[in-house]
This record gives sequence, C-alpha cells and structure tokens, in this order.
Amino acid sequence: EQRAWLAQQPALRVGLVMQAPWARYDPRVQKLSGANVELITLLLGSMGVKPQWQRFSSYAELNAAAIRGELDLVPGMQQSPAGLRQWLFSDPYMRVPHLLVGERQAGSGVDIDNLETAEIFAVRSPSAAKTYLRSTYSQLHILPVSSARAALQKVVQRQARYAVVDEARLSLLLS
Repeated sequence: EQRAWLAQQPALRVGLVMQAPWARYDPRVQKLSGANVELITLLLGSMGVKPQWQRFSSYAELNAAAIRGELDLVPGMQQSPAGLRQWLFSDPYMRVPHLLVGERQAGSGVDIDNLETAEIFAVRSPSAAKTYLRSTYSQLHILPVSSARAALQKVVQRQARYAVVDEARLSLLLS
C-alpha cells in the first residue's frame, strides 16, 4: 500500500530550515547543499522520487507550513513534546555530539558532573541541548543565546565559562 502511494508521487515536498551545516543555499550557483540535503536526495533518489525543496529561515515558519499541509517530509527535526503531537518521527538517522568549549585548563577534558554550580554555560536557545541540560543538570546556570557563534563569543568575552556547541557547528565555525 505504501509502495503504491509512493509510486504515484513524482515528488515529495521537503521542508528545510536553512542552518549550516545541515542545509544552506548558495545563490551564486543556485544550489542547496548540506547534510540533510544530501541525505534526502540519496534517500528519495533510491525510491525514484524527487525532492521538492521548500526553504525556511526558522522552525516556526516550517511548523506553520506543516500545519497548512504544505510539507510531506522534514529532515533533521528535533523531537519535542509539541513536535510529537504534530509530527511522526523516525528513529534518529544521525546523532551529533555536543561539546563544552572553554578556556584550556590543566587537564584535557571537562566532566560536567564535577563542575561548580556557579559556572555559567552559554547555550543556544531554544535547543534540545538547553532542554537536556535544564532537565538533567538543573543546578547549572544557563545563559540562553541566539546561536553557537554567540555562545562562543560569551566565552571569549568572559561572560560565560563554557559554551555548549554541537560538534558539526563548532567545526564549521572554526574552519
């Protein structure tokens, strides 16, 4: 039944939030790229279906389009209680580790369980990392910021001791 439905679909409407390294648009060559773009292109291509890309600047815009019935598929959507009421989720196809970034100290790593509660952590908000830290380490002082870059700037400006940044964005910002 699902294969018959798929055979009748020449394209699926795929919603993307434009955030590097997951999805970005190069206006010079008028081409999308990024991890989510490559994955969906390969996946749909193997099923004989073409993606019909719809780009959004925020998850709020994407959710509004989904509520209007304008999307069939959204790669990279993070699960949340509200999202579970609206979306059907597959098992995660990718897990991206988050790193604590701060000034180098004696020793090679930091154990979050052994940090002082007075330490300030700059974390992108809203994000799954912030939600996780709040629920798991409620004693931490979390400074919400708008982006990974802003979190790193708070550390450089000594307004936070650590930035919590996903490894993919960190490597992109450091390159």
